[in-house]
Amino acid sequence: MKNFALLFLLLILGNWTFSQNTSDSTKVEVITCSAFKITKPLSELANETVSDSIEFQTIKPESKDHQHRIPFMGYKNKSALPQGEDPAAQKTAGTKLLQLPLVSWNGQPGQYDPPDPSGAAGPNHYVQAVNSAYKIYTKTGGTASGGGPFNLGTLLFGSNEGDPIVLYDKFADRWVVTEFGTANAFYIGISKTPDPTGQYYTYQFNSPQFPDYLKFSIWVDGYYMTSNQTPRVFVFERNQMILGNSASRSIN
Repeated sequence: MKNFALLFLLLILGNWTFSQNTSDSTKVEVITCSAFKITKPLSELANETVSDSIEFQTIKPESKDHQHRIPFMGYKNKSALPQGEDPAAQKTAGTKLLQLPLVSWNGQPGQYDPPDPSGAAGPNHYVQAVNSAYKIYTKTGGTASGGGPFNLGTLLFGSNEGDPIVLYDKFADRWVVTEFGTANAFYIGISKTPDPTGQYYTYQFNSPQFPDYLKFSIWVDGYYMTSNQTPRVFVFERNQMILGNSASRSIN
């Protein structure tokens, strides 16, 4: 009888714990844009000498931050298969003809280590961001008229923190430029028109935790974002943000 009572109590506690965890993991939070701004056309701005807000530095391999960024770099399983030479290793080149790039040019230099380069191609332009700088090129390799270079802060609320992500939204023919900021903020700029040298709708959102390593994806029902924090997926009101709605929201 005592064993049955103990088992019953454990089942009750287990169900209660499961329900609490399920409740926490499925809780949906709505975040409204905390700041909104429409920029001047980039083509009207003067080119800038780009700079980082943080001095050039290299993350030391023994540092905790480096271990956090590459958590498994020091782990090796000596018993892992295959032992010796990998039988699947390719030793000869394929027979397919080498396809050379149609056009090639030097991108922006990085002032930070790692440089965190990001870029996207549209119908007529290529937009590249490196650290806290970005530049707009034509697809023939030259710098677009009014294409910079600019500091990210020129576009995104004065923030030059870095880790930029550049995307081309082919569903709406718009450009998306993002970066994180201080105090758990992150910024999203969306071109007002298909012209990446024109005006941008810019949005600031605040995250419950610092949104490091931002990664974005575009879908017809929203902009999706993940970052290096607790398991959260942010979904932004893409249809409203494209229209310049200052009350645009996200759920996570």
